[in-house]
Amino acid sequence: MVAATLALVSCEKENNPDVTVPGENVEAGVSFSINLNPATRTVVDGTTLATTWAVGDQVNVFHAVSGTTDYVNDGPFDFTSGSTFEGTLASALDASKSYDWYVCYPYSASTTSPAAMAMTVPGDQYQSESGSMAHIAGDLDPL
Repeated sequence: MVAATLALVSCEKENNPDVTVPGENVEAGVSFSINLNPATRTVVDGTTLATTWAVGDQVNVFHAVSGTTDYVNDGPFDFTSGSTFEGTLASALDASKSYDWYVCYPYSASTTSPAAMAMTVPGDQYQSESGSMAHIAGDLDPL
């Protein structure tokens, strides 16, 4: 159940995000894309057991000048294909500054800051067997 909760709500600061910022200033309202590792997505390819993004997935995207907590809410970014999400920047980017990027899945209009994504994980977690894949076939929650 904990893993299901983690898979349903996830927010992380990417230490090495796949975000390319042009060498010049970028105006607000410009289309922008990011590439995300689907590690927290719950759709699993039945052939390779790979975790994938699905049509209709959206994420909240925020950015802030590195080292600050003045978060800019860039709103929803929509999954397009592979690991790419596209959206529109809510504010301009200054080419002379570096930025921290935050992505929260799933998208929620009520999420206005990455700091608002609080979550509690129970201290005790159990799985009945080592390497068990029983949760894939039944009603059991994966751990």
